[in-house]
Amino acid sequence: MNRELLLIDGDCTMCNKFVLFVIRNVKQNYISFYPIQSVISHDFLLENGISVHEHYDSSYLITQHRILKKSRAFFALCKEMTYPLKMMYLFRFFPRPLTDLIYDFIAKNRFNFFGRQEKTCGLITINNPMAILSDEEAEDFFLKFRCKNESKKK
Repeated sequence: MNRELLLIDGDCTMCNKFVLFVIRNVKQNYISFYPIQSVISHDFLLENGISVHEHYDSSYLITQHRILKKSRAFFALCKEMTYPLKMMYLFRFFPRPLTDLIYDFIAKNRFNFFGRQEKTCGLITINNPMAILSDEEAEDFFLKFRCKNESKKK
């Protein structure tokens, strides 16, 4: 599992535009995407102690060994972007409560700023088959995450 996975609101226009931005500006084959609304995502988040009621206001970046959310997920993505966008990674040194406050403001108002996707998950319209995982690929990704983290605990 060399790739990372970003769980993102597939019904959010801003989130889908962000996915396109990330695809254009990160290292090739670094990241995949999957809609947070899926049952598979819900189950995975619940298994990891993340409340289903709160997750639509946050994106989650799943790495090999951990789950990052809100501004920490954003900064981890910035680290993998091309220069000069990579420089946004330096903002990770700001206090997390401050950066999460900004993240929360944007997340809370994203539909007012950008609207909703008219159709179901807008992620399926992205023309990059490697970027968007199928349900089977997502289940496999989560299984590998579980296995790595269970063996790490032993």
